[in-house]
Amino acid sequence: MGIAENRPFFLPNTLILSRLLHPLHTNDWILTLPTDKPKVEPAYKSKIEPAVTSWYQTLLSLDKKLRKNPVRTKVLRQWMAFYGNEIKDLRLIYTKGRDQLDFSLLQHARTAFAYMLGFHLPNFARVYRLIERVERTYGLQAYLEKQTCHLYDIGCGTGAFAHAFLTIFPLKKARVSLLDPNRHLLKLAMDVMKSTGAESKAIQCKAHELRMPQGSEETSLFLFGNVLNQIQNPEKRYTAFIDQLLMQVKRNAMVFIIEPATEDSAIAMMRLRDQLVGGGFVPLYPCPHSMPCPLLGTRDRCYSDFPLLAIPEMKWLDEQTGVKRHVFSAAAYCFASPSVAQALQVVPAIPVLVGKPIVQDKKVGMLCTPAGTIERKPLSGSKKMRGEKTILIEV
Repeated sequence: MGIAENRPFFLPNTLILSRLLHPLHTNDWILTLPTDKPKVEPAYKSKIEPAVTSWYQTLLSLDKKLRKNPVRTKVLRQWMAFYGNEIKDLRLIYTKGRDQLDFSLLQHARTAFAYMLGFHLPNFARVYRLIERVERTYGLQAYLEKQTCHLYDIGCGTGAFAHAFLTIFPLKKARVSLLDPNRHLLKLAMDVMKSTGAESKAIQCKAHELRMPQGSEETSLFLFGNVLNQIQNPEKRYTAFIDQLLMQVKRNAMVFIIEPATEDSAIAMMRLRDQLVGGGFVPLYPCPHSMPCPLLGTRDRCYSDFPLLAIPEMKWLDEQTGVKRHVFSAAAYCFASPSVAQALQVVPAIPVLVGKPIVQDKKVGMLCTPAGTIERKPLSGSKKMRGEKTILIEV
């Protein structure tokens, strides 16, 4: 029986409480796709649109009732009628704080389907923008094409991180290990990976249970998306996991991490950043230096801003759930082992904007400098976002 046909469904207590506090009925939804055409990016037709199609086809394969309907807009409208409440409930819980999320919610096939419908594209977009910015600075494509790569999507969920990575880098020699304790999400992630052509393996386990690679014949790419909060307690387990990760500094390895732009996540990431750099990893993004983070111990936080990825389906889903955004914010980082950093021929660093987005000339921005300090200076350019490299104007 397809998931959408499984109408009788007993909601977990958290969702029942949320439903009572935030009543929402099917007829509350505006069931039309946006009529305005978003700006089409150069890579949309060749890369992003096929990735969105694979997301849609993965969902459609689980719905026997709707899979024969050739009109995508009609199918999406029906799914929102069935699952709109679950999506909004989950988003409300995530907005309040992930520590309030009962992860047993996602152990239900229906809730996992709703999560895939409402969260995969936004997570894909965040990761895509991070990798895109790193690629633009260092030209990873040329390096990765020469390597035998193994991607470890740790706490993969629906596989959005690996999906975005292989959308930007359609590597021919890539292997993918998907790690997550949730079997329903693992099934969805494996189905998405089929569209990439990569050799994929699902591993049902928790993040700290990963057996780190030991050999040196391949380049290991560790992808962490919204997962660190699951391994931070108890502290002993978290420390052991980070120690394992630090052992990878002796190999060809890269680490990509993207976490929510909340105060707690930002501080945790700044501390982790110092741990990885202190253990020998070279920061590629956003940091222009390898000194201790100058923002730790201050009231300021290091965030990155990324422009919204122009995906019509994602924009529509956001409209249905009352989310209005033009920019994604995240605590996002990329690190490389010394051998990889040397192969990439890391260019001389220039300051990175870490203050609020600057809209006009002669505005003062807060910049993280190659000297490991924070300076407030006028900026060049008409618009800058946090996490972007920029040029100082001497006054």
